[in-house]
Amino acid sequence: MKNLKKEEKDLILDFYFRCGDDESIDRSRDLIANNPAAAELYDRLESTLTQLDHIKYEPCPDNLAELTVARLKKAAMESKADLDRLIAAEQTRTIRPVFWRRAAELTAVAAVILLAVLVSMPPMRSMRRNYWKQQCQAQLGGVFKGISSYIGDNGETPSVAAKAGSPWWKIGNEGDENVSNTRNLWLLVKGNYVNPEDFVCPAKREGGVLQFDPIQAKSYNDFPARRYITYSFRIKCADPQAAAKLSRRVMIADVNPLFEKLPRNHAQPLKIRVDDQLLRMNSSNHTGRGQSILFSDGSVDFITVRTVGIGADDIYTLQNIKIYEGNEIPSSATDAFLAP
Repeated sequence: MKNLKKEEKDLILDFYFRCGDDESIDRSRDLIANNPAAAELYDRLESTLTQLDHIKYEPCPDNLAELTVARLKKAAMESKADLDRLIAAEQTRTIRPVFWRRAAELTAVAAVILLAVLVSMPPMRSMRRNYWKQQCQAQLGGVFKGISSYIGDNGETPSVAAKAGSPWWKIGNEGDENVSNTRNLWLLVKGNYVNPEDFVCPAKREGGVLQFDPIQAKSYNDFPARRYITYSFRIKCADPQAAAKLSRRVMIADVNPLFEKLPRNHAQPLKIRVDDQLLRMNSSNHTGRGQSILFSDGSVDFITVRTVGIGADDIYTLQNIKIYEGNEIPSSATDAFLAP
């Protein structure tokens, strides 16, 4: 990080808090992708500031400004009273008074700064989470527009042909066979309907952003790796025509927690046993607080549970399935299953 200029450090800091303009955000992404020192600085920001998400907080009161001023005054008065007693005691030891006056001033200032930081942290965390949630929903809305344009040009939803029983979890496999459910969404990138960066949830810290021109994208058959797509797409059921007749069906959501970590070696078999913990987990994109869901009517909702619809269908699991080997499909149109 010693090789980074002050301007570069400021760019990375602004990028982390998403407070720069579009040009500075693009510069920051290029810097992080191409400069190891910049990537290290961004990782340190993540590992340090992520701890703030675990601190419990209360809703911001309407009279926050008045409370803050009152608390600052109280802290300053208490600090001054304590230090006055300390100074009086030390003066009996013939230590120079000027030192203690400065110490009193510095301590009072430190107390004021610390209190201001503690008061402002909860609203800042809440604002950051709300911003990421809104950005995530906006991205999914953009993906829906891309799907609509694709349908208008091709007469069908983006879909690749797959053999019966083929796996749907081998993201990044560049073979001729379609062995990944993400290849369907990759058609939107390949056809220049959706920017590849829109498939990485802005709240997903581990996500990576692809940067290449549309001509280069045409040489790929899939997203290069799991980290480049942090959303899960609906897997076709045994009767896709029945699913198409549903008035409002789930299409895409934040990454399925069951299949977030997949074997890098595609020759290795996949076997995931669902336990009570996996059944309770929300997507990790929004630190487990919920998931954004794109529906077939173009609407995007953020829900704090995994169940949708009258039948309380879990969008991340199949009905009556406890062990997944990566080639299962829904048996009915009402059993929504988003993977990998």
